[in-house]
Amino acid sequence: MISMKVLVEVFANLQEKLGWASRYVEVDAQEIDLANLIKYVQDLYDLISKETGRDLENLLDNYLVFVNGIHAQFKGGLQTLLRDGDKVSIFPPAAGG
Repeated sequence: MISMKVLVEVFANLQEKLGWASRYVEVDAQEIDLANLIKYVQDLYDLISKETGRDLENLLDNYLVFVNGIHAQFKGGLQTLLRDGDKVSIFPPAAGG
């Protein structure tokens, strides 16, 4: 079986809420889209779903998500294909005023 590893990083209060700053996610596939990768990381998916009040449809409206340093909205949104060695960075909404 072919597998791939993707590094998922979270920042700011996401680290506190999840109890981790980064982790490698191993998937038995050659590629996976961003939405399915996030669903694969159950604690991250549960937190985002709870905070947005729905599945992932508002993810890119509420969080800054980068794939290899490029905003996911410029790479295909939730359908962005990830491959072995890619890095996903997720920043929570900015707070303050």
